[in-house]
Amino acid sequence: MPAGGESDRIYAERIDAVYSQMPVTLIATILNATLLALVLSPAAPAPPIWWWLAAVIVLSCIRLGIWYRHWTQKVGPEQVSRWALLAFIGSLLGGGIWGAGAALWFPPAGFDQLFLTLVIAGMCAGAATVYATHVPTAMAYIFPATLPLAVQFLLAGSSIQVVCGIMALIFACALCGVSFKFQRWFINTCAAQLKLSQRTHELDLANARLREEISSRQAAEARLRDSHKLEAIGRLTAGIAHDFNNLLLAISGVTELMAHQLGPNSEHAASVATILQTTGRAAALTRQLLAFGRKQPLSPKPTALNRVITDMEKLLRSTLGGRAEIVLNLDPNLAVALIDPEQLEHAILNVVINARDAMPEGGKVTVTTLNVYLAQSSTILNLPAGRYVAVAISDTGKGMAKDVLERAFDPFFTTKPVGEGSGLGLSQVHGLAHQSGGTATIESTPGEGTVVRIYLPAAPQSVIALPKTRRPGSASPFEVVHGSPNRQVLLVEDDEQVRHTTEAMLMEAGYRVSSVSDSSEALERIRSDPTIDILVADFAMPDMRGDEVATQIRQIRPNLPVLFITGYSDPEPLQDEPWVLNKPFTTAELTRMVEQALSRGAPVGNAHDHLM
Repeated sequence: MPAGGESDRIYAERIDAVYSQMPVTLIATILNATLLALVLSPAAPAPPIWWWLAAVIVLSCIRLGIWYRHWTQKVGPEQVSRWALLAFIGSLLGGGIWGAGAALWFPPAGFDQLFLTLVIAGMCAGAATVYATHVPTAMAYIFPATLPLAVQFLLAGSSIQVVCGIMALIFACALCGVSFKFQRWFINTCAAQLKLSQRTHELDLANARLREEISSRQAAEARLRDSHKLEAIGRLTAGIAHDFNNLLLAISGVTELMAHQLGPNSEHAASVATILQTTGRAAALTRQLLAFGRKQPLSPKPTALNRVITDMEKLLRSTLGGRAEIVLNLDPNLAVALIDPEQLEHAILNVVINARDAMPEGGKVTVTTLNVYLAQSSTILNLPAGRYVAVAISDTGKGMAKDVLERAFDPFFTTKPVGEGSGLGLSQVHGLAHQSGGTATIESTPGEGTVVRIYLPAAPQSVIALPKTRRPGSASPFEVVHGSPNRQVLLVEDDEQVRHTTEAMLMEAGYRVSSVSDSSEALERIRSDPTIDILVADFAMPDMRGDEVATQIRQIRPNLPVLFITGYSDPEPLQDEPWVLNKPFTTAELTRMVEQALSRGAPVGNAHDHLM
């Protein structure tokens, strides 16, 4: 037998089945009662038999009213028993009226007796069929209707009438047996249907979970493909940036040396300054390439994002011009982020520039900061569990189509006309976020606008963001910066043009310089020449990497300072090196780093100092 809630549901179905056929039964009752009264009226007393018919009609109408209430009302589980009781009482009264009619007006003639018997038998058979789903209701009708008729036959005395009485009792019992059997079949059928419905529901849930897992897996595979694609492009662009930085150093270094010789009053001073400005812009472009390839040397510091954004507000407003307004929606309880603040400024500026270009007729840019806590790893963001700080930059521009959105982070991809965009702005944002341990996402709807979200890891709660300090400004390109005189510098650089240029820059600063083209020769010089005060070495040498050179040098001369110059920095092997200078650099920057290394001072290029 079904148990618990399933049994209650089946019981409710049984009672609903009783009421579902009740109107047909009651109409048939009125018709049969009317026909019976007409047939028996010649032999029966006139007023009583019509009163009996009136009682049948009134009871049937009352039961029709009960049926209508049941049909129009929503029957709850707690009301089923009440409706079952009403059906039982109505059936009992209905069967009782028919039995009373048989007892009061049992016809003396054979034909009338036969007609009465057939009508009552038909009514009982109909009740057994209609009320079979609830046997008590069926029995409440059958026995009150048949027992008085059977008693009348038994009391008549003749053998045929006695047999008819016995047959009436047997017929009533048989109908009850059929009702019991049908009720059992109905219960089993309902139970099977409920189980089928439950299994179907479980299957639907399983299919929904499967579809969700398939969708999640497809999304993860798509992210993995994108990650591999971006990683491959990143390695390519980082390699290009390395070679490009070497070329830029040769150009900017020679140009700066020319500037020192010409002086600020030369007729060529403007041209020299233009060359240096252009190489500076090209250097910024390579930094974006390195950022996308996640190879840009970063100086992650505990940073108050709200402070960075408010400090940039004037710059952002001037970037937007008068065409668009900017709204800052900054969380006052924002956690401290662990990020390179200068690179973050570049990222925010890049996004705002894109937003400006997407709103040629004006609009609104909203910069929002918020705390994000992931209790568990997120497959959507591809981030581990932890605390994050998010910057969301939204615009009301023209938005992006799906095919454009899918390529938004690709380097060199741009929808702007030739010459108006490098296609590296969003790729720098993507690279910075991922290299910092976070992520970046884009949502866009054509005609409505775009939202770029940058998720950054939060610093430990005990860390406080320090006021921002700027690096000392560079000297004028026409100003010669001098270092400590008579200091011996050993320069190691495999690129001939870069080596000659860097050597000339060091000599211009007043150092005594000797140069070699490979690390092995540099190690021999250090072993044989104790007058060397500092080693200036390219990090990416063909025969030996910079950190390997540093390890061997410290075994030979532990106190010899080593300054690495690099155009392509993998942050991991350089993270323990105190003095690192990125190409291209100026004579002033190179001299300052050499002096700090010689004096064991805190270097400007150290990725672990100058917390913000």
